[in-house]
Amino acid sequence: YLSGGVYLGGTGAANKLDDYEEGTWTPAFPNGGTVGTVNSATYTKVGQLVFAGFYISTLSGIPSTSSAFVIGGLPFNVASGSGYQAGGGVSYVNGANWASTGAMNTPLAQVNTANFYFHRDDGNTNTVKSSQATVLNGQEMICSIIYQTSA
Repeated sequence: YLSGGVYLGGTGAANKLDDYEEGTWTPAFPNGGTVGTVNSATYTKVGQLVFAGFYISTLSGIPSTSSAFVIGGLPFNVASGSGYQAGGGVSYVNGANWASTGAMNTPLAQVNTANFYFHRDDGNTNTVKSSQATVLNGQEMICSIIYQTSA
């Protein structure tokens, strides 16, 4: 136990680690859809860096609309400003043809929200729409994201 934090690699304010946390979170589809089962959804926060991952199954009700396919419920809001996109990936999508959506496997964080989304990698600069993500209905998905928070 270190009260007040610990300095790593120097004594300046930028070297002070004063926040470490682990926990669970609940993935959701803010633009429509239902997560049937959350097999696991955990996060680790070190300073302002958050790693969040999930394994969800029995997805349903993803609507066939032109709104963006968004996954929400991240444990902390994404930092504001540009340059706080994200890294991560979709590592498994059961029997769904995720490639048919034109989706990149790298999730992109939405600044000032607890959400992330996917861009297309087929030469189209649009986001993946809910209508394209309907291939996930009835399926499982394993995904992770690393992003920066201001919390």
